[in-house]
Amino acid sequence: MAGDRTYFPAMKIKTLTGLLVGLGCVQMIPAQPTPTPTTDAKKSVPKADAKAKAAPAAPVKKDGKQKKEDEIGQIQGMTLPRGTGFIGLQIVNGVFKLTTYNAKKKPVAADFTRVVLRWNAPYQKLPERTQLTPGGGLGSFTSEKIVRPPHTFRLSITLFTGDADDAPAENLSLDFSA
Repeated sequence: MAGDRTYFPAMKIKTLTGLLVGLGCVQMIPAQPTPTPTTDAKKSVPKADAKAKAAPAAPVKKDGKQKKEDEIGQIQGMTLPRGTGFIGLQIVNGVFKLTTYNAKKKPVAADFTRVVLRWNAPYQKLPERTQLTPGGGLGSFTSEKIVRPPHTFRLSITLFTGDADDAPAENLSLDFSA
């Protein structure tokens, strides 16, 4: 009995599986052999159907450029719907960055030339202001002024189409938080 490692001598259990079966926790199910198809079943299947089932229909391949155009992009920062597109506004390295997007959320050239932002800073009485100029990519405008935290405030956005300050093209407003 020195070589026999039975832990439960009355049950003669030598493995953990044997213990679980002995306690009734697990049932042992004998393996069933897989049935082999008969020769009659093989003959009844037409060869044309077998070939059709074996080779799935080839998917229609799209051109790589078309696939990229069909994908919907992602807008960086806070999103503002505007006309048929969107505006994304974020703070990158301490400065504002505004980017224009089309309906598929891809960056596009802006239909305005300048952007002026105004917000009430919690650390002073007068509102802060900055002008965004084109730069930083397609349809992007950036500011030169560093925005001090906290970055939670009501932001007024004025878009200009020309060089004149007297004719803003559009005014937008949002609760900004970064």
